[in-house]
Amino acid sequence: MYDFFAVGADPAFDVVIGNPPYIRYQDFTGEAHARAREAVIRGSISPTGLASSWAAFTVHSALFLRKGGRLAFVLPAEWDRTGVG
Repeated sequence: MYDFFAVGADPAFDVVIGNPPYIRYQDFTGEAHARAREAVIRGSISPTGLASSWAAFTVHSALFLRKGGRLAFVLPAEWDRTGVG
């Protein structure tokens, strides 16, 4: 198994489709959380301590898109209610 956040985001794709993991912020800790936070910062986003894992996966995935590319993700309803989406 590899760490998705360790993969350098090369903007080489026209489309990225995904279904990120849904790990509650209370359970998203340790090294995985630290790597996800670094990836979000590389995406020029200021992460909060309350963001669930899907937010970091979404930001990091978007960095793989070419200019004008499309991102299609299955996201929870909270994305537009919590200030993290």
